[in-house]
Amino acid sequence: MAADDLLDAWREALGEVLVQERRHWERERALIEAQAQSAIAKAHGTIDKMQAAIVTLRGEVLDMVRARLAEVKDGERGPAGPAGEKGLQGERGIIGQPGPAGETGPTGPAGERGEKGLQGERGIIGQRGPAGERGAIGAVGPAGPAGERGAVGEAGPAGPAGPTGERGAAGDIGPAGPAGPAGERGADGGTGPQGDIGLKGDPGPAGDPGLAGEPGAVGPSGPAGERGLIGEPGERGEMGLKGDVGPTGDRGEKGEQGVAGLVGKAGDVGPRGEPGEKGDKGDVGDRGAPGMLPIVKLYALGAVHYAAQVVAHGGGLWQATKDTGHAPPHADWICLARGGRDGASPDVRGTYSESEKYRALDIVAFNKGSFVARKDNPGPIPGDDWQLLVAHGTKGEKGVQGPRGERGPAGPGIARWLIDRRSYEAKPVLSDGTEGAPLDLRELFEQFQNDGG
Repeated sequence: MAADDLLDAWREALGEVLVQERRHWERERALIEAQAQSAIAKAHGTIDKMQAAIVTLRGEVLDMVRARLAEVKDGERGPAGPAGEKGLQGERGIIGQPGPAGETGPTGPAGERGEKGLQGERGIIGQRGPAGERGAIGAVGPAGPAGERGAVGEAGPAGPAGPTGERGAAGDIGPAGPAGPAGERGADGGTGPQGDIGLKGDPGPAGDPGLAGEPGAVGPSGPAGERGLIGEPGERGEMGLKGDVGPTGDRGEKGEQGVAGLVGKAGDVGPRGEPGEKGDKGDVGDRGAPGMLPIVKLYALGAVHYAAQVVAHGGGLWQATKDTGHAPPHADWICLARGGRDGASPDVRGTYSESEKYRALDIVAFNKGSFVARKDNPGPIPGDDWQLLVAHGTKGEKGVQGPRGERGPAGPGIARWLIDRRSYEAKPVLSDGTEGAPLDLRELFEQFQNDGG
C-alpha cells in the first residue's frame, strides 16, 4: 500500500510539474508572437514610408530632366579646326577565316623529260624457296636370261688364274663326312694362284664343331674377280673392327634427289660488295599493288635478320633497316611501337601529417582546405611543391529574413502514464496514441528510501 501511495504521489507531482511547464511555454509563445507582430507592423510602416519617398523623389527627378532638356538648343556650326597629329598605329587585327577554295585550273602542258637518274642500289636477295617434291622412281629394267647348267668335270691340277666365269647353278647338297682330329699346324705356304670358281654345292648337314685352330697369317689380296649375282642376304654377323680408309672410288651416277634437309643456322653477314657500273634507266613499270607490313616474328637471339623484317622484342615492335645480326635497340633497327606505362592516379591520403611520407598526386586535407603533391617527398605544407585544390570559403552575408510561417497544429499532450513496477519506469502516452521516452525512477525511490531511513 505504501508503494501505491508513493506512486500516486509521484503521479500528482509530475502532473503538476507538467501543467506548470505547459503554462510557462504558452506564456512564452504568446509573448514571442506579440513581439513578432509588433516588429512586422513596424516593418510595414517603414516600407510604406520608403515607397512614398521614392515616388516623390522620382517625380522631382523627372521634372528636373524635362526642364533641362527644354533649355538645350543646337548652336551654329563653327569653322573646322586644324588637322591633328597622326595617331599611333593600332594593334593588328585578327586574321580572318580563309575563303572558299577556287576552282581547279586547266592542266598545264607536259614538261621536258628529265635527265637520266642514278641507278639504285642492288636489292636484297630474297629468301630461298621451299624444296620441290620428290620425283617418281623410274621403272626397273628387264632381267637377262639365265645360262644353262654345265656338267661337273674331274678336278685337274690348278692352272693359272683365268678370268672369272659366269656363276653356274647351285649343285645338290652332298652328305657330310665325320670330323677328323685336328692336325698340327703346318708351315705357312705361299699364296697359290686363284683357281676357277667352282659350282656352288648344296649345303650339307652341320658337322660337329672342330677345335679352334690358331689364326693364320693374312695373305696378300688376290685380284678382284667379276661381280657375281647378288645372293640372298645372310644373317647379320657381329660388327667387325673398323678398317682403314680405302682409296676414293670413281664418282657414281647421279642419284635421285633426296628429301630436303632441315634449314641450317644462318651464317654471318658477309662484307658488302662494291657497287656495279651504272646501268641504263629502264622503263617505268606498272604501278604495283599496295604493300603490306611483313608478318611479325619473335626476335631470335644470334640469328641474322634481313632488311624490312619486323620482330617483337622487349615489349616493342622493331623493323630492320638493313641486314643485321645486332639485337634491338640498335642503329640497324627502327622502333615501330613501344609498350605503354601504367598511368598515375591521384590518391586521397586523409589529413596531413608531418610524420607521413607523400608521393606525387597524393591529396591531403589541411587547414580546412585540400592540397595535391606536385612531386615525391614534397616537404612541409604549405609549400612550393604543394598545389592548393580547395580552400575554406569565407562567411557569406546574412540573407533576408523570410516571411512568417503559418501557425502549426497544437502538439500532442500527455493522456496517461504506463507504469513498469519491475523496472521502476514511467512511460508517457500522448494524446495522439504515441509513446514518449520512459522516465527511470529507480534512483528517486532509492533516495526516498534512504532519506526516510
